[in-house]
Amino acid sequence: MQSHYFRFGFILIFLLCVRVAYGQPAGELLIYNIKVIDVETGAIQDDAAVRIKALLIEEVGESSALLKKAAKNDQVIDGRGKYLIPGLWDMHVHLEGADLVEDNKALLPIFLAYGITTVRDCASDLGEQVLTWRQEIASGKTEGPTIYTAGRKLEGKNSIWKGDLEIENETELKQMLDLLDTYKVDFVKITENTLAGDLFKKSVQAAHQRGYRVSGHVPIDATIMDLVDAGYTSVEHASYLLRLGSDETSIVRDLNSGRLTRSEAEARYANQFNQERAFKGYQALAAKRVFVCPTLIGGRQLTFLTETDHSKDEMLNYL
Repeated sequence: MQSHYFRFGFILIFLLCVRVAYGQPAGELLIYNIKVIDVETGAIQDDAAVRIKALLIEEVGESSALLKKAAKNDQVIDGRGKYLIPGLWDMHVHLEGADLVEDNKALLPIFLAYGITTVRDCASDLGEQVLTWRQEIASGKTEGPTIYTAGRKLEGKNSIWKGDLEIENETELKQMLDLLDTYKVDFVKITENTLAGDLFKKSVQAAHQRGYRVSGHVPIDATIMDLVDAGYTSVEHASYLLRLGSDETSIVRDLNSGRLTRSEAEARYANQFNQERAFKGYQALAAKRVFVCPTLIGGRQLTFLTETDHSKDEMLNYL
């Protein structure tokens, strides 16, 4: 039964988010007369209905059958002409800009307008503000997507990032993790602009030991598996995984011993890529339940930054 429901996640295009639009229903919520696409077969199920209780999907079936089960205090919505689709997640966003607080807040309901009901905020200089929005949205005070956030990310001293938590030893690492504990962040994000591989790995391990999911970048002087063994649960940006197509262990060893410069190490990754070796590396990550957030759209935007014409973007209507 459970596998059947994994084939369908349901959010009405016009409804967007039951929790935001209606709050907690007094009884059950029945949405009927809608179309549902079976994502395994591509078949469209017409005249379908979905019964929701306590914001969880209870049953999917034909409209006539589920309407017979409706009680007097149930909310019943006719979705004629509409499709039911999954509530979408944006798995890598940055709600950021210390001088753009109101702008960021104004964008929160726009996520819902595009059917995005959950976002994963990968840390920013608005860490504390995002945590406040997380609570306000959860309580129904503010309209917006469910937010999972890292608050502020761990980094080395004098990094390029604004508002990060910069460390250069294990004492400062403990202090910053203590701070994130008080924030009750959903996961810990770590980046490598100035954070050396050894302290980076210790940061992963320390955050993992506190029970956090740990994600971020991959420093040039550590291997992906080094981080996984330390407790990494996911990697941000698929570009880092290209390293798995080379002998990452020997490249990192030669870099750390001084036999390779950083530019020479990066050249080896670029020039020695082997697809078969890479596939084995991907399979090793899968076996360890490590996730990857590819962020392909970011790479595409940067690649065509000077060529893309945004003058007719639909988003301008909202901005």
